[in-house]
Amino acid sequence: GFEVVTCVNGKEAAELLERGSSFSVIIADYKMPIMKGTEFLQIAKQLSPHSPRIMITAYQNAKMMEDSINKAEVFRFLTKPIEVEELLEVVRSAVAKYESHIWEEQKTLQNDAFIQKIKDALEQAPVTKEEQEFASLKLKGHTDDSDFCPVEMLDMISALSNALDIIN
Repeated sequence: GFEVVTCVNGKEAAELLERGSSFSVIIADYKMPIMKGTEFLQIAKQLSPHSPRIMITAYQNAKMMEDSINKAEVFRFLTKPIEVEELLEVVRSAVAKYESHIWEEQKTLQNDAFIQKIKDALEQAPVTKEEQEFASLKLKGHTDDSDFCPVEMLDMISALSNALDIIN
């Protein structure tokens, strides 16, 4: 089942979102007290951009549909009367979309943290005597590094390649 939160009007729902409440799906009726569903869903888009928005309406108004699509970026339109199974199917699809986004976001954060750990480890790796001598010669302008590739650098490149394979 789903946990359902209801509000008596769009203003109350917008205030709930402003307080930081998080929702997998946001559903609005076009004809609501205080503000139209399109107005509320535009606010919802700003406050909870990754929550799919669903518009329910009994009206077939082209301007309302255009605003809902272009300004509020609704996920689906449902026209009254609504079959319960149709509503459940649309809500399940919207929840799956939201959860997929959250999963991708978490995966990206984990990958970024892993890459940062690799970067930190590489920055803390001790410099070998050969690398110090080469850097000293290079600073003095005594070397051509076009063919230079110490074994340690090859090992580092191999380790980074393996790490990237793991990440992907």
